[in-house]
Amino acid sequence: MKNFKKNTLLIFFISVVVLYFLLKDDFTSIVKEFAHVNPFWIVIAFLSFLCYVLCKGQSLRLVTTKNYKNFTYKKSFLQTLIVLFFNGVTPFQAGGQPMQVYMLTKNKIRLSQATNIVIQEFIFYQVALVLFGLLAVGINAFCHFFTKVPFLQVLVVCGFLFNVVIVLGLILISCNRKITNFICKGITHLLFKFKWIKNKEKTLEKIEVRLNDFHKNAKFLLLNKNMLIKGIAINFLGLFFFYITPLFVAYGFSVFSIRPIEAITSSAYIYLVGSFIPLPGAAGGLEYSFMQFFGHFINGSSLPAILIVFRTITYYLPIVVGALVFNFYKGDERICE
Repeated sequence: MKNFKKNTLLIFFISVVVLYFLLKDDFTSIVKEFAHVNPFWIVIAFLSFLCYVLCKGQSLRLVTTKNYKNFTYKKSFLQTLIVLFFNGVTPFQAGGQPMQVYMLTKNKIRLSQATNIVIQEFIFYQVALVLFGLLAVGINAFCHFFTKVPFLQVLVVCGFLFNVVIVLGLILISCNRKITNFICKGITHLLFKFKWIKNKEKTLEKIEVRLNDFHKNAKFLLLNKNMLIKGIAINFLGLFFFYITPLFVAYGFSVFSIRPIEAITSSAYIYLVGSFIPLPGAAGGLEYSFMQFFGHFINGSSLPAILIVFRTITYYLPIVVGALVFNFYKGDERICE
């Protein structure tokens, strides 16, 4: 809990610094942008992000109801909101999955099965993320949207390759357990040699358990192709709603110069870059990326105003709502069957 408090303070500090740099050069003009905002489009932007959250909830329910039929969508939706909070206040969104496992056990789902559910849902999301990243990279290769940001483009490619490696690792685990085990042992031995890990045997035991979990779940999904396709499709649709949200925010500020394909590609690039930023919510780096990528299509004081509203809808508001839900969430003492 102390770490969450520290991270919350860090988020607040970075947010204040980011706001200062966004507003310091043209404060009056940016404030005037808010005075003329069209609330209709802001509501549409909020609903678009809500559709993303609903898709994430449905993805979790899809996996959970495979073995626990009475796991309702309400439970799935509330747990998704809580996961957004823990993802938002931890570096690399590392806190969401352990909390998701904990909340599933609060519904009397066995720990091993809860872990399996979270792993399967992670596979859905990761594959959808790579497919969307591949689509965005392909679109930019033909349309050449971002020729003036070579450094960020390098980070985009690195982020894309990073996520591709994760997916390929999942495939490798599912197809050849021995090779994966050999690679992991070699890496662990190397890290131990450089004294980056202290207890090699304990680390290898943990890796063995996690590899077994991934292996079982990957094989399960390969044998249940219908569920795999549905899960990936739901997450892909969710990412579409998430990535198009800035477009509706821009419309709210009467900026109609940006097209949907440009907004979606920019958003996908921003969050590929964000995967490299080791701060809660990728704070600072994500705002910088937003200004750079969307700056190709939006000029003037409306750009920082759009960024502030977009981050409020997709980051700060989910943190607040998720924290409130977490404080009141009691789970369900009934056994899910």
